Parts: sequence; C-alpha cells; structure tokens
Amino acid sequence: MYKSILYPLIICCIIGCSNTTKECEEKPLNPNGDSELAIVMRNLYLNTLDVKKEIIKNPNSSINQILQKETIERFTKNYLAINTAKPTEKDLRKDGIYASYAYLYINSAENFLNNKTKKNYNLMVSSCIQCHERFCFGAINTINKLHLK
Repeated sequence: MYKSILYPLIICCIIGCSNTTKECEEKPLNPNGDSELAIVMRNLYLNTLDVKKEIIKNPNSSINQILQKETIERFTKNYLAINTAKPTEKDLRKDGIYASYAYLYINSAENFLNNKTKKNYNLMVSSCIQCHERFCFGAINTINKLHLK
C-alpha cells in the first residue's frame, strides 16, 4: 500500500523539480530593461553599503583611517554619474526637479567625503531618500538600511 503511494509521489517530485520552463527562470529586476541611471543607482547603493560595512567593522577608528581608497574611488565615480546617466524616463530632467535633488545628493556626498563623520554619512543617505520620495518609492526601504545607528 505504501509503495503505491510512495512511487507516484517520488515521480511527481522529480518531474516538479526538473521543470525547466520559463516560469522557473530568474526574473529580471526590471522587466523593461535597465537604464544607465538605474545601474548607477544600484552601484551607488552597493558602494554606500561597502562604506557602511567598513565603518561598522572598525567602530572605534576614525572613518578617514578605515575607508579603503578603492571604496572611495568607486563611490566617487558613481555619485558623479547621477547627472549624466540616461534615465528610464526620458523627461526626468525637463523640469529641473531631478537636478535639484541630484545637486542635494552630490553636495551631501562631497560633504561626507570632505568630512567623514557618521552624521555626514547619514545626511548623505537621507538625501537619497528625499529624492526617492519624489521619484522612485520602491527603493526607500532598501536605502533606509544604509543608515548608521
């Protein structure tokens, strides 16, 4: 009796686990494709996360002493690109609102790089959130995780 139930169950599991249809494939993060700006933003997130990890790893050290040169170089390259990278929406820069938020972010990033304190780091992260409150709500929860406590 158990064999008559067990064998069909095993066969169903094998067939179900070997399914190679498109529904089992990993779906892209953005099904419409990734704009240059979206890629820059994701890289900025990863760069900022690297900065946060280095700060957390060395809580009793000066932030100036612990940040790796490569981490700062990657971060700088990406934050400067937010004004030049092509956005998903072609009209994003027409009214000047995005440019204002980009300037706010670039200014806060430069303040952090010139005076690497936790306060300036958190202000930089907050400037990301301010822009995303206007343009892209979906990223806010992820960006919030970048704050230092």
